[in-house]
Amino acid sequence: MLKAIKYILNFQNPQWNAVLFFHLFFILALCCIHLGFHFLDFLRLQSPQNFFEGALILTSMDAYYYAKGARDFLALLNGSSEWKEILNTLSSLHFLALLGGILAKWTSLEFALTWSSVFLSASTAVMLYLLIYQILKQVVWNLLQILRGLNQPNAESLLFNTFPLCLQFLAFVASLIAILLPSFYQRVGAGYFDTDMLLLTLPLLTFIFLLRFLTRRDLCLKSLALFGISGYLAIAWHNGIQNLLLLGFALFVLLEGIQFLKVRVISRKILAFIAVFLIVLTPSSFCFLALVLLLFGIAKLPQKMSVWLIFSLGYAIFFGALNPLLAQINAYIFGATQHANAYIYASVVNGILETMPTSFSALFARSGGLALFCLAFLGFVAFGVMTFGFWVASLKYSGFLESLFKLPYSCSSCAQDFQESKSLTNLSRPQALLLIFVFLLPFAFLGVASVWLGMRFSFFMTPVIAFGIAFVGLVVLNLLRKFFAIILLASSAVIALWVANLHYQIPPPILKNAEVQAFKDLDFKLHSQDILLSWWDYGYALRYFTKAQVLLDGARHSGAANFPIAKILLSPSLTLFYNFSLEIAQAMQTLPPKQWNQIFEILSHKQGANAYLKELELESKPRALANGAKVYWVLPLRILPLLANINAFMDLDLESGKAHKKNIFVFWDSTQKMSLAPQTTIYLYGDFYTQGIDSQGEESLTQINFGKNSLLLNTHYLKSNMIQILLFANYPNQVTASGDIVRILQLH
Repeated sequence: MLKAIKYILNFQNPQWNAVLFFHLFFILALCCIHLGFHFLDFLRLQSPQNFFEGALILTSMDAYYYAKGARDFLALLNGSSEWKEILNTLSSLHFLALLGGILAKWTSLEFALTWSSVFLSASTAVMLYLLIYQILKQVVWNLLQILRGLNQPNAESLLFNTFPLCLQFLAFVASLIAILLPSFYQRVGAGYFDTDMLLLTLPLLTFIFLLRFLTRRDLCLKSLALFGISGYLAIAWHNGIQNLLLLGFALFVLLEGIQFLKVRVISRKILAFIAVFLIVLTPSSFCFLALVLLLFGIAKLPQKMSVWLIFSLGYAIFFGALNPLLAQINAYIFGATQHANAYIYASVVNGILETMPTSFSALFARSGGLALFCLAFLGFVAFGVMTFGFWVASLKYSGFLESLFKLPYSCSSCAQDFQESKSLTNLSRPQALLLIFVFLLPFAFLGVASVWLGMRFSFFMTPVIAFGIAFVGLVVLNLLRKFFAIILLASSAVIALWVANLHYQIPPPILKNAEVQAFKDLDFKLHSQDILLSWWDYGYALRYFTKAQVLLDGARHSGAANFPIAKILLSPSLTLFYNFSLEIAQAMQTLPPKQWNQIFEILSHKQGANAYLKELELESKPRALANGAKVYWVLPLRILPLLANINAFMDLDLESGKAHKKNIFVFWDSTQKMSLAPQTTIYLYGDFYTQGIDSQGEESLTQINFGKNSLLLNTHYLKSNMIQILLFANYPNQVTASGDIVRILQLH
């Protein structure tokens, strides 16, 4: 067996190109493992409640936003629309919606919505593999040249026998571990029709072209153009990537400034990179046009690089390159409250489960466990220290760069794979390696910061862990180079056992069949001018399954927009429920959608917030809506666990933004046997509670049991419209209700 492996590893065999074969083999293996595991998880979802009309119900709230865009674009492609209409649609839809519509045209809408995430996210594994392999190849080269520069005899043997399979195997293992991490795996499963499917692929592709550009002798316009286009697509796909790339660019500018102080020169290649990146980092409707003009100018007049740099700086300043970053900092770091024109509201950052602070143990769990996280993080830091050392050495020692990359290819085993690198410039390699590390640093910072910013950001630890594992593996293989074949077999067995013990699954659908059926039944009664009110979590789904107008959704759920809906649901006044709902509906008809966030401020402008709300409680006042529009409330029973979350948006002083007194709400599964004795007072102390005899001065709590669920709440929640409507069927006058699992109220 070992002899057979050693024979296969003989890259001097002229009968076949082993390097290309193993590239294809490892890439195919990564894709097959990724697709196979997700297909098995899809089989676990085979329950009637998870499907509607034969299609899997999507597993992300935001997925229905992109799904609606894909459906609309598909209808446009299938129709006889004019080019002008098609171009207008192209400019208004997200790239994912356009891609979904095209895939649906070739297959079907159901297939595109269910499987796009699985198939397209496999590209992340491919990009990781290719980038890691190229980086490891550069690392080995640099180490060999440093050893030669130190007059170290047999430099090749001090590393391992540098045949490419070692690096290919490391890239494969690191990529496989990365794509199977819960933080990545659970966000790209079947039915997760969201931007995460290419959220890492496009930045990684950008880094690949950047590495290619920096490690060429000449000013390679092809690599520069591909770098610019892939960077543009990465930011257009998700604007959050702009912040990560901008932070990496700032670190690069700092290092480049230090290098300029030392060598007093900036190469034309670096100036071209800076000019292109400034355009890419400044999103605007003219971004792609500006990028094309810049690349055309560099191609025609490369000697005028300073002119093109000034052009890029002017564009970045005019369109505000820093604005998206400042907005994110304000939202996630200084966003405990939301300041509007007249009032101060609660921030949505603290009202979304995925953006709530968590713990390091949760981060470790989503990153493969404590041991794997620590090992990968240590490897990533070591990789950064090494690349920084290369860069410092290139500045400190005269002639170092000139001698570092003149490789006499005496090592026959690596000559085949590294032959193309003979054309590399003397100045590019240390800087290229460090630049890749610098651009990965913000990913690492954001991944660790997920402990404070929310677990959704642990997704960005995926490439960091992959690079860390690859570098640790490089060190281990070097130390045990004589036993490579044994290590190959042993590590394969260990990885197989690790994979076999993975027990997490993809998220289930966000809605049940009965809930979707209720939406569709409602849609039969609706007209396009009708108005639906609900909590923002269900906004995108309601837009997808019905034709009516919806106030709140995943894009419009600021504190200012959430306040009136939260006030209606948590107020104890059924009269306010009726009056305020109709007032909001009338405002939606008269105001443009861009002003719907300020509906409450506009309605209460004359009287002030408190006086306006008190007037709404006085008596029910029917209001006729334009075009015979009707108003409906859509309240799924699954909204009950969100009661405290909704309350946080209304139970505060609008002048100071400070919350009122704390209210008590606990929701749990009755099968957990958290039964409470009657006629007792519950005293809550943080994470635990005690039962005692009623005493004066303590607020009594009520336990409500329904089905397998139980609620423990105080009077504030008990008297709220939401509890009274959903659990006790107490409705306002002039309101008719229907439905069980989804309560639908029509206002007359």
